[in-house]
Amino acid sequence: MIRTVLTASAFALAAAGPGAAQDGIPAEFPPESYSANQYVDSEGCAFIRAGIGGMTNWIPRMSRAREPLCGFQPSRIAAAPALPVVAD
Repeated sequence: MIRTVLTASAFALAAAGPGAAQDGIPAEFPPESYSANQYVDSEGCAFIRAGIGGMTNWIPRMSRAREPLCGFQPSRIAAAPALPVVAD
């Protein structure tokens, strides 16, 4: 019985393809000051903010076919201010 379940699970994972093999995390995380509810990483994949008790998790947006939604314009995040140049 257990062998049958494990075999069926292995076939299901193999049939799911590379979409199921993705880590489910952004290529890079936004800074803590980022306040929008959706973030698009540098690879164009969309993530939704989720969390409880002050902890933020970024959950991948999925299509109805349970594939990650990618191909978007990356989120514009304000860069840290440049350090002033000191003349000698």
